[in-house]
Amino acid sequence: MKQIAKLVTILGLAAAYGSGQTTTSSPIAPNQDTTTQGSGATGTLAPVVVAKAAAEPFQQELDLTIGAANGATYASITVPSGKRLVIEYLSLFGSLSAGQKLNVSVVTMVSGIRASYRPQLSTQDAGDGTISVSGSQVMRVYADAGTVVSFNALRNSSSGTCPLTVSISGHYITVP
Repeated sequence: MKQIAKLVTILGLAAAYGSGQTTTSSPIAPNQDTTTQGSGATGTLAPVVVAKAAAEPFQQELDLTIGAANGATYASITVPSGKRLVIEYLSLFGSLSAGQKLNVSVVTMVSGIRASYRPQLSTQDAGDGTISVSGSQVMRVYADAGTVVSFNALRNSSSGTCPLTVSISGHYITVP
């Protein structure tokens, strides 16, 4: 308790002499910080509100199928204008014909620069002539407003079909 009293006294003195600055979360606006600065020897405090970009939750599930006689497939999501997409988590599940291998990628654009990300995949013999494939990846991948995020799946053989479900979650940030 004595330590809290000392801290309150120190903060009060610092604010009164214009050398203190504290930042607290605003209970009125949860996406804003309120910074209080001392304004000189008078001890008058003036709150300064610093706005943070509002985050809008995002999640989507995509069903992809690599058909018979095909080696690849893709699906895409267009990022709405005025928003930046931040992908924070990706998971996938699917099946392949025995002996096949799969490569999955997520491709985004930021400031005109393309980047490709490949989550790690695990495979397991399903016991029925197919292989179960799954993967999950915590990530922080950005995509600019108005760009297309593509999800690509490529296998090393074109026999049989390969159904895949890809789920992504993250958030949109409003951009000017």
